[in-house]
This record gives sequence, structure tokens and C-alpha cells, in this order.
Amino acid sequence: MLSIDQTNAYVYRLTIFGWWAGLAWHVYTGGATDLNLFAWAILIIGGMFVVSLIVGGATAFVLGLLTRVIYGDWRASPALYAWGTILGPVIAFFCASPVIGLAKNFFASFGSA
Repeated sequence: MLSIDQTNAYVYRLTIFGWWAGLAWHVYTGGATDLNLFAWAILIIGGMFVVSLIVGGATAFVLGLLTRVIYGDWRASPALYAWGTILGPVIAFFCASPVIGLAKNFFASFGSA
């Protein structure tokens, strides 16, 4: 049985995979020419760290809070934390397109998109 810390490590890794899959899906559906190479590098590398911290951390916190409410202790069981390995990548995947839209607007304001 995995510990909660090991489960959260999987959540962070799979959230990064979900982010990359969302970016790849955007490119596959015809969005590859929307941004320049520098913007894509920021989205791929920088987004990897940001989405891991924000989505992975928020998922771990919410599921930890549910564990606290249901079991009475934050570290009672990794059962609810394991749902983060499914929810984290899905959330990251669906967040990729809106973030790309924000990046387009941001870089367009500087005239570099």
C-alpha cells in the first residue's frame, strides 16, 4: 500500500503529464502556429512547474480536507488521496487551452505573438 506522500508524488507527476497532453492536444487541433517558440517554451517548461504546484497542491489539499472530514485525521488513509492521480491530470488537461488563450493575449499585448 502506498503512503500518502508517495500518492501525492504520483499526483504531481501525472499532473505534469496531463498538462503536456493538454498542450499537445491544442497543437494537434491546429493551435501550433498561434504562438512563437519562446512562448511555447514558457508554456511547456514554466507551466510544468506552475501546474504541478497549483493543480497538484490544490488537489492534494482538497482531498486531504475530505480525508480529515470523513476519517477525522489528515493522514488516516491514502484512499481519497489516490483520486488525485485521476483528477489532477484531467484538471491540468482542461486548463491548458484557457492558459494558452491567456498567453496569446499576454504576448499579443507586447506584439510578440
